[in-house]
Amino acid sequence: MQLKKKVISKGYTVEVTSWENDGDNYRTNSAVYSTKEEALAVKHMCEVLFDCTDYDSGGGLGNVMDSDKYEAEQKIVSYFIKNPTLLSIQKLTLLESFKEAVEDEYSEFLALSTWLECLEEYLEGQDIFPEDWVDIVNQYKYELMGGSEYYYSRICESAEVYYSPEDLYLEIVEV
Repeated sequence: MQLKKKVISKGYTVEVTSWENDGDNYRTNSAVYSTKEEALAVKHMCEVLFDCTDYDSGGGLGNVMDSDKYEAEQKIVSYFIKNPTLLSIQKLTLLESFKEAVEDEYSEFLALSTWLECLEEYLEGQDIFPEDWVDIVNQYKYELMGGSEYYYSRICESAEVYYSPEDLYLEIVEV
């Protein structure tokens, strides 16, 4: 009987290289997803949300201290309003239940923008953070980058997506 080791799983593999603090403790993790859409959305989230520099000039979540959890949750809400793909994949909504309240509160601005463009400010004013949105980010974050001792998140240095149409096994050679 030949022993085999599975080395590649069928599906779309997202591989993320991350680090913390000032470029130390590099780590590469990967996870496999069944659809190309989810893999690409996860890659985008890692590259944009877990950056430490630009994310709409406010910086991403990378290297945000644990003590700044409120700030991190604001960035998560902002990200999902602009990039809802992972919400739909996870069968969550863009908070359609707030549409009427947002339209009422921001009626004079709706001629220039949509209710979604006002949603972020509305949620901040109501001090509401959709916990399921935060949970989604944390699930992907720990799966692909792991945790950090003092930081809310590690920094995504790079993310790649690979595809394999089938599981790939290697034969274990014994002496």
